[in-house]
Amino acid sequence: MPTPPRRSVFPHLLLVLGPLALLQTLWRLVPFPDVDPPRVINGVLVLSPAGWLETAVVAVAWTWAVTAAVAAVGGADRPVRRAFRLLPTVGGALAAGVAAVLVALLLTGLLLPAVLELIWGVVVLLAVPLTLLLVRLALVLPIAVFEDLRGMAALRAAFSGVGRHMVRIAILLLVGVLGPAVLTGWAWAEAGSLVTGSLPGLGLWLVRDLVLVLLAALQAGTFVLAYRNLPQPRPVLAPSAVGDRVRPTGWAALVLGLVALLLPTLLAGAGVAARRLPELSVQPAQYGSLAALAWPAGRHPVLVSQSAIHDCTDDTCRTSRRTELPFSLLDAEGTAIAADGSVYALTVDRLAYCDPQRTCRRARGPLPAFGSERVAALALAPDGQLLIAVAESRSDSARRLGPSRQGDMGLRLIRCRDLDCAAPAVTRLGVVRVQFGYEPTGYYRQLSVGVDRNGRPVVAYRPRGGSMVWVARCDTLACGAAQLALQANPAPPGLPTEDELAPLHFDRLVHPCGRCTDDLSGTVDRPGGGVYGVTIRAGRPGVALYVGEKPSVPHRLVLWTCADYRCRSPREVPLVEVPDVSSARPGPQLGDAFRLAANPDGRVIVVRELAPDEVITVRP
Repeated sequence: MPTPPRRSVFPHLLLVLGPLALLQTLWRLVPFPDVDPPRVINGVLVLSPAGWLETAVVAVAWTWAVTAAVAAVGGADRPVRRAFRLLPTVGGALAAGVAAVLVALLLTGLLLPAVLELIWGVVVLLAVPLTLLLVRLALVLPIAVFEDLRGMAALRAAFSGVGRHMVRIAILLLVGVLGPAVLTGWAWAEAGSLVTGSLPGLGLWLVRDLVLVLLAALQAGTFVLAYRNLPQPRPVLAPSAVGDRVRPTGWAALVLGLVALLLPTLLAGAGVAARRLPELSVQPAQYGSLAALAWPAGRHPVLVSQSAIHDCTDDTCRTSRRTELPFSLLDAEGTAIAADGSVYALTVDRLAYCDPQRTCRRARGPLPAFGSERVAALALAPDGQLLIAVAESRSDSARRLGPSRQGDMGLRLIRCRDLDCAAPAVTRLGVVRVQFGYEPTGYYRQLSVGVDRNGRPVVAYRPRGGSMVWVARCDTLACGAAQLALQANPAPPGLPTEDELAPLHFDRLVHPCGRCTDDLSGTVDRPGGGVYGVTIRAGRPGVALYVGEKPSVPHRLVLWTCADYRCRSPREVPLVEVPDVSSARPGPQLGDAFRLAANPDGRVIVVRELAPDEVITVRP
C-alpha cells in the first residue's frame, strides 16, 4: 500500500482549538454566583477561574484536536471527523489514565510509612506500575488512528507488543507530551503577573493561543513518533481510513481556523475597551507604616507615613514625590488630610501642618494640658475647626497594674480654630472606668473623633486591650455639654444610634451595627450612595486534588461595594492575595489592617497600614 500524503496539522488543530478558546472566553466572561468575576488587572483581562465542568470540556476537546492532528500526519481523509468518531475510544483511555492516577494518589496517602527512609520505596513501588499503565493507555490514541481499532481492540493492541521499547516510548511521552504541557501552564501563570498595559495584554492572549496550538502539534508529533517506535511492523494507516482521493487541505479551513483563533483576543480587547469590568492597578510601593490616606478631588492620591508625605504623581501611584516630615507623628489617628491635600498632624506636644505645596511648620505653642500618658486623635470639622480627642490617664495606677489592666481614663475634646490653637475650647467628656483586657494586637483602634450629620462632635474610645467601646457625643458643635456611655443597641439617650455612627467610619473601633458584618477592615463613603469596604476573605479553591490533609486556602483582599453600611449583599471584587499573619495572640493582627479612600469619580485606593508593599487602585 502506498504511503498516504501527509497533511499540515495546523488547519485541523485550529478548527477545534479556535472555537474552544472562544467558548472558554465567552463562558468565563459571564459572572456566575460564587465565582470570582472577570476583571482587568494592570490592563490585562483576567477571567474567572476554570471550574470542573470547563476542565472536563477542555480535556475532551484537547483530546479531539490532538487525535485529529495525528490523523492528519498519517494522511487520513477528513481528520477532524475521523478523530470525532474515535473520541469514545481515546477519551475512554484518557479517563482510565486519570482514574489510575487518582487511585495511585489515594494509595500513596494510605501507604506512606512514618519512617522517612521508607517513603521513597513506597513511591517507587507505586510509580513503576503506574508508568507502565499510563504509557500503554497513551498508545491507544495512535493505534486507534493508524490501525482503525476501537474499544477493547485498541486497548488490547496497546497492551501487547511494547516489549523492550517501553523505556524509550515513556521518555518520548514525558519529553513531548507531559513536560511541555506542565511548562506551558507554569509559563502562562507567571507571564500574567509580569505583563502590564492593554496592548501587551492582548499580545499575551494571542501568544498564549498560538503556543497552545504549537503544544498540541508537538504532542501529536510525539504520539506519531512513539507509534513508529513500536517493535513489530505497523501499517502507516489502515486502508479504511484513506478515501479514494485524499482531499488537500483547503485555504478556507486554514482561514476559518485563524479567524477562530483571533476571536478570543479580539473579544478580550473589546472587554477591556468597553470598561464595563472592574479595573485594578497594582503597583509596588515602600512607604513605611501608613498614618493617613486620602484621594482629594482634582488631585492624585496622598499617603502619609510615619516619616514622610507621599504625593502620587498619577492616579495609580506608579511613582510618588516624597516630602520628609520635619517632626515626629504622635499616633496613627493623629493625622488628617484636608480636601485640598494639606496635612494636619499631632506631634509630641503640639499641632503641625504641611500645605499642598509641602511647606511644613509646627504650631508656636504646645497644646493645653497635653500630658505624657495619653492617646489622641485628630479630625477636621466641616467649618475648618480642628477637633482633638484625648484619652489620658487619671492616676499612676496604669504603671502599677501593668499592660493588662488600666486605671481610669479621662476623655477630653479640644477644639482649635487654627494651627496655633491660641484660644482652645476644652470640654471634659467624662471618665472611663478601669477594666481588664487582653494584650492588644494593634489591629483595633483605640480612639477616634468625628462630626455627625448634624455637626455634633462624636468620640469613640476603646481602652487598650479592652473589648467594650465608650461613645461620647456633644450636644452642639460648641460642645457645651456631652453624654458618655458604653456603646449599646439601642443607644442610650443622647448618644448616636447605629445609623448615626455608621457615616463616621470609626473602622476597627465601632461595629456599624449588631446585625451586619464586623469583618471590614476599613470603609469609606461611596460617591452616589452606599459604602466601599475592604476585608480579608479565604480564597475560593480552584480545580485541585488533595492527598492527606487539605491545605489551607490562600487569603485575599476583597473590595466590597455595598448599598448601605450593613453590607448584607455586597458585590465583591477580588484584589490581591495576602499572606497569613500568624500570632499567638487571639483575633486579627495589625498586618490585616488596610486603609482605603475614594475619589469623587468612584475610584478607590487601598493600601496596607503596616509596612505597605503595594498600592491598589480600583475602578469597581
